[in-house]
Amino acid sequence: HVAGLRDTLRARRDALLAALARELPAGCSWSPVRGGYFVWLRLPPGRDAAALLPQARAAGVRYLPGARFFVGEGGAEQLRLSLSLLPPDALQEGAARLGQVLRAAL
Repeated sequence: HVAGLRDTLRARRDALLAALARELPAGCSWSPVRGGYFVWLRLPPGRDAAALLPQARAAGVRYLPGARFFVGEGGAEQLRLSLSLLPPDALQEGAARLGQVLRAAL
């Protein structure tokens, strides 16, 4: 069972990372995912992930702003994307929608 879950999560991770590389505008970056259920995305300097959340939600994309995970200041330019619940095609579609939102806002 665990091996099957690893294969499923690996496929989801790979689909999301490939779609982010293809769809996001220049200046966005993320770290390779070695395990877990999330991809941490960094926006270009000076951009606030929380401020972009309403446009993302309107496009059908949800994420958690990174500032929620920091004590005190920090994390405003980051956001956390989950890869655990959706199939690869939905993750790819979400990355494309997020890319459209970010290109319009940046």
